[in-house]
Amino acid sequence: MEHRWGSRKEISLPVALHRPDAEPLRARIEDLSLSGAKLWISAPLPRLAHWDVRIGEHRVPAWIVRRSGNEVGVEWCEFAPAVIATILRASTGVRRRPISAPPAASSDAGRLIHRALHRGVARAQRSSEGPAVAASAASSGHSR
Repeated sequence: MEHRWGSRKEISLPVALHRPDAEPLRARIEDLSLSGAKLWISAPLPRLAHWDVRIGEHRVPAWIVRRSGNEVGVEWCEFAPAVIATILRASTGVRRRPISAPPAASSDAGRLIHRALHRGVARAQRSSEGPAVAASAASSGHSR
């Protein structure tokens, strides 16, 4: 029986797991939600361990909450981290790749995520500038 609060998006995304007392581990996100993810990893991990999931330049703190063979379930320490929400919005139509495939910078997922993160950061910067900057740009003729 499924007990999840939110829906999960099937995705194949290479990530790395980091913690101060261990070497980084390569993993792949197999499904993703605003509250957590299912990862495939070749090394055993203890339950209830805290790791940072590195996605590109972003680190998302998470707890290992479930483990079964090579699959681990993680729960984000903060609900709906910005990078996760951005990936979920951008992930429509991403092809799955086998875990043995090395992460490629030119992959469909990588391009979509890079584009979405760039747009999300630019949008956040524009909204944080406020109406004074927008009015200034409009009066100087740069709004067109």
